[in-house]
Amino acid sequence: MNEVNSALQKIAKGAGLVFIGTIISNVLGFIGRIIMARYLPVTEYGIFNLALTVLGITLTLVVFGIPQLLSREIAYYIDNSPSNLEKIISTTVIITMVSSLIGMVVLVGGANKISSLFDGKMLAEGLRIVALSLPFSALTSIIISISRGFGRVWEKVYFQNIIYPLTWLIIVAFLSTFKFPSVLIFWGYVLFQCLAFVFLILHIKKMHLFNFRFSLDVEIAKRVTVSAIPLLFSGILGLLLGWIDVLMLGYYKTSTEVAIYNVSSTFARLLQMVSSSVGFLYLPTFSYFYINNKTPEMKKIYQIITKWTFLVMFPLFLGIMTFPKLLITLFFGKEYALADRSLQILSLRFLLPAIFGFNWLSLIAIGAQRFLVYSTAISIGVNVFLNSLLIPPYGVEGAAFATVTSQILANLLNSFKLYKELKLHPFSGKFIRLLVISVGLLVGSHSLSLNTLTIWNVIIIMSIFLGIHFILVLVSRSLDEEDFLMFLLVEKKTGINLKIIEAILKRFIHK
Repeated sequence: MNEVNSALQKIAKGAGLVFIGTIISNVLGFIGRIIMARYLPVTEYGIFNLALTVLGITLTLVVFGIPQLLSREIAYYIDNSPSNLEKIISTTVIITMVSSLIGMVVLVGGANKISSLFDGKMLAEGLRIVALSLPFSALTSIIISISRGFGRVWEKVYFQNIIYPLTWLIIVAFLSTFKFPSVLIFWGYVLFQCLAFVFLILHIKKMHLFNFRFSLDVEIAKRVTVSAIPLLFSGILGLLLGWIDVLMLGYYKTSTEVAIYNVSSTFARLLQMVSSSVGFLYLPTFSYFYINNKTPEMKKIYQIITKWTFLVMFPLFLGIMTFPKLLITLFFGKEYALADRSLQILSLRFLLPAIFGFNWLSLIAIGAQRFLVYSTAISIGVNVFLNSLLIPPYGVEGAAFATVTSQILANLLNSFKLYKELKLHPFSGKFIRLLVISVGLLVGSHSLSLNTLTIWNVIIIMSIFLGIHFILVLVSRSLDEEDFLMFLLVEKKTGINLKIIEAILKRFIHK
């Protein structure tokens, strides 16, 4: 099996594990939020979430892009300077340790001032407590990024997606069951972050994944800091891009529109679980091929991964686009039925990685972090302008359209830069055929009036639609030999006998 196929199988296996872990994490987190909402008074629950929001922003600042950068750097050191691998790990851990301690001190010292911005006295006390967890959460993020650089997913799945939320769920359930004072929820959060970090460290030592010595390499520290700063700005701008539509909706409209928009955004983000799972091992894998000047292999991986992501995401996207009102009323209630149009629009935003490919991760891999700052800044400017233009007359649909338009622009800019640097793009002939077939089926399903159906009717209709899609994809010969090899891998790993489908695929795939 050639190098490309090995890399593709590694990414696919990692994506499957991360996707399962993400689902488990979301379920455990959802249960935890339900228990907490019943345990805490409404005001205190809001203060706790506000404290975690401030903590999350601070975490983004103190790690300043190092987690994303590490995946690329470790891939470089493994191949070109393995003797210095320990230095890059120790240096980044020390930098994070120092910056997170500084961030913790700033939060503790500035808790009163931050609290005054939100008119909440209890926020200051809660913020001073949860700030103590900052070093643990920052170092956990760095260690998981190190394991990602080695091409591993176990640390993310077991610790970040399972142990992490499970520990928090146990603590919340314990405090709720025995009716402890609500202030202990803040101390419980610190304990939870500490335990998750300790479990992860014990696992790293047991697996001998890497060695750590308390030593700082000044040259590596300078290079990492300079390279990470653009990622910090890009991350901050990305957070801002996610808040703009909600903030401007709140400015121009009422809290009702904000609630409706949040429902549609929450539902649309289901698509993001797929792309984030696939993208987890994509960055270190793509970095490896770039470092070794293997451009043909990079092009092949970029195009195939984009097509796989689209094939996996399209059924969910088709369901959301065809039955938006039914899905929203089923999960959120009839009062949120007006979110159907904005849900359809926002779903396109999260499908973009499956159309344009992982262009932003590819730009990080080739060291074009500064360009990401520019493209994100331009996207924010367009988003603000369109929001101010469209929200007053169109409300949530206007905000959704503005967000999608700005994201499409960012993807076009990133894709143009990637093509300029490496001549990479996802649009092979077979992928274009796949897109045309999918758009045709989407238009056909959308032209039908299907909003009054029951959930069982939806399952039957979706099965028919996806069956038609599968047949058209085969007849148009939109699949490659690599797709067939991946099917064989799935068949082998699951132990399910799929010989009939295997025979059909053999007939329609060019070798």
